[in-house]
Amino acid sequence: MKLSSLWINGNLYEKRKVQKMIFPEGIEYDRKTDQYRTLRANSFFS
Repeated sequence: MKLSSLWINGNLYEKRKVQKMIFPEGIEYDRKTDQYRTLRANSFFS
């Protein structure tokens, strides 16, 4: 299954699972620079 279609059609629980799979350490938001960042992405997607 394509991740994009799962993201578009998924409910909140499914989207959280996809996000956790791709960004296992989470995503952070920096208000000063208005940017999102992550410390590590799953190496499978590199």
